[in-house]
Amino acid sequence: MEKNRVKLNICGTDYVVLSEESETYIKSIATEIDQKMSETLKDQTKKSLVMAATLAAMDYCDKLRKEKENNENAGNRVKEYLEMTAKSQIEKETLREENEILKEELEELKRENEELKEEIETLKSRKRRR
Repeated sequence: MEKNRVKLNICGTDYVVLSEESETYIKSIATEIDQKMSETLKDQTKKSLVMAATLAAMDYCDKLRKEKENNENAGNRVKEYLEMTAKSQIEKETLREENEILKEELEELKRENEELKEEIETLKSRKRRR
């Protein structure tokens, strides 16, 4: 991929950056860094570009680390949900199989019940004839 040559100005200092990213993207990052460093310089009594850059870098590193942790936690939660879903599917299938067995047993019991009713009726009929 072709590298873009992008001219930037951050806190009054000019830079030329070579990047595969678009010029718009690189400039948006530079603008964000410029704003962060300018904000830091405004709040400091000792105005130093190195200090502002260091504090801005620390702030961005802190945010990046927290986002990575959040992403890792989200990934772990997704993994847990997938495992729970798989277990639920297995349980569902087991319950479905058990349900089919119980249905078959119920049908068998119904047939036996009908047979017993018929037998009772037959016995009652015989008893009446006596």
